[in-house]
Amino acid sequence: GQGYTISNMSDAGYVASKSGIYENSTEQNVYGYAYGLFGVVNAENVVIKNVKLANVQINGVSIVDGDAYRADSVAGVVGYSGDGSISISNCEVSGSIKGYDAVGGIAGRLYHGDFVVKNCINRADLVATRDGGAKSAGILAYVSYDTENTVSLTFSNCENYGNVTADPL
Repeated sequence: GQGYTISNMSDAGYVASKSGIYENSTEQNVYGYAYGLFGVVNAENVVIKNVKLANVQINGVSIVDGDAYRADSVAGVVGYSGDGSISISNCEVSGSIKGYDAVGGIAGRLYHGDFVVKNCINRADLVATRDGGAKSAGILAYVSYDTENTVSLTFSNCENYGNVTADPL
């Protein structure tokens, strides 16, 4: 990031892949509609640092063939990480981030790996809309753990100033 500021990042106009859409009687969501500066990160030894995102406007809705689908795993910096190790440091996010579930200021959803988050600040207002169990948090919304895969998570010197809401539709 070299200390640069990215302003007005938005998901306006984003069209999710139709192959990732799933529906049931009450929901229309998109597998893989993870959104952030880095939507999906699956690699070893990823380092993201010194990035400032100002006035982020993520609404967490994709229109596909006239139908609205909601995003899952949404954040300013990393939406989703499935495997690998990630270090996120000296990042700052401001604005507004909304999604269906796993809505975070810095990272949305992390699975199976080693994660370090340090010296990060969230100033964005966050809203998760999943009825009956939405996950939303200022820095990191969701970390998965199961008995077959290890997860290591280290936080240090992170701050949240944004409003955090898990709000049914």
